[in-house]
Amino acid sequence: MLAGMKRHEPSRTAFLVTLLRALADRQWRSPEAAQKYQEIQDLLRREIPKGDPGLIVERALSLLLEKVEKAKFAATTEAKSSRVIRPGADRAAGGAPSRDIPSEVQRAVWRRDGGRCAFVGRNGHRCEERTFLEFHHVVPYALGGLATVENISLRCRRHNQYENELVFGPRGASEVREHGPWAAGQATSRPASPRSS
Repeated sequence: MLAGMKRHEPSRTAFLVTLLRALADRQWRSPEAAQKYQEIQDLLRREIPKGDPGLIVERALSLLLEKVEKAKFAATTEAKSSRVIRPGADRAAGGAPSRDIPSEVQRAVWRRDGGRCAFVGRNGHRCEERTFLEFHHVVPYALGGLATVENISLRCRRHNQYENELVFGPRGASEVREHGPWAAGQATSRPASPRSS
């Protein structure tokens, strides 16, 4: 299971190693968790005869990931068209743009960006953040940017705010957004600010 992991994911590898050690040592947070694990191990004896904790965890994580993706991005095996909630306001027949980012676009962007902030500083380093991610309009919606795979990318909260300030100017007290290894340079090219014309 760990052999298939990418080299740049040490925190995930460490998490799985810790989890597998806890399983091997039978360290559970509650008696209910121990009971659930034993039930799963028993139910999977035909597929996993030796009850290998690594295989059980791998299968469990795959199912949990599928469930979370379904809840977060309306992931599905069959593509469905987005439903119009307010006819004439959301997506009119004439193609009026909507601020809503369709689920299929969210799924495609998440996979393309690898579930990681896609901000790249001028020195070429990409942000490593994988939590509290937001969908970012490269060309802002307010400036006519559409909710397409080409115009949407993932940003951590700090970099989404930072790029918003590059286009629209600061709102109130601002803090430096160029943090981390990419901070030596400045941000990659961004849309021109409407104030600069």
